[in-house]
Amino acid sequence: MTPLAQGFADLLNKVAAAGYAPWAVNAQQSIFGKSFLPFGLKEGTNFMEYDLVYLRGDLLFWGARNVDGRGFDTEQNRPTNLQIPLVRK
Repeated sequence: MTPLAQGFADLLNKVAAAGYAPWAVNAQQSIFGKSFLPFGLKEGTNFMEYDLVYLRGDLLFWGARNVDGRGFDTEQNRPTNLQIPLVRK
């Protein structure tokens, strides 16, 4: 995690100070395996998503986000549709 704005670094120093050096702009710190309240991470776990990626020729398709805003944090919330493809140049 690298805060790019002073206001965000100040916020992290209030809500995510335990187990971290003081947060500063452009100073990177690893959050892997640590508790990190802004992302809802608990110690010993890392962020995961059950996303969908499909390649066909020079086209790259990502899974479409759920219309109700649910993330892909469980297998049941995995996307079932594809977004408009990206084309390799």
